[in-house]
Amino acid sequence: MAKKTLTVPKDSPENKKQAKNLKPHKYEKEEKIKVPGPVFDEMIKKRAYELYLERGGIHGNHDKDWNDAEREIRTMYVEDK
Repeated sequence: MAKKTLTVPKDSPENKKQAKNLKPHKYEKEEKIKVPGPVFDEMIKKRAYELYLERGGIHGNHDKDWNDAEREIRTMYVEDK
């Protein structure tokens, strides 16, 4: 037996009321963690290698892997020099 789902228009009063009651995710207010420079670089290197493996180990995109890894790490951590 299939479950019945109730759809409510996006601009309905119920959705507007729920949107007002939403609180920011707890991680949005937290400060980034400070990491020493050498550790920071090592974290980027490790993540870039993971991205390389996720792409199937195909060579030729090392700059993109490094930049993507650096962007990811910088969103979570701050380099402490």
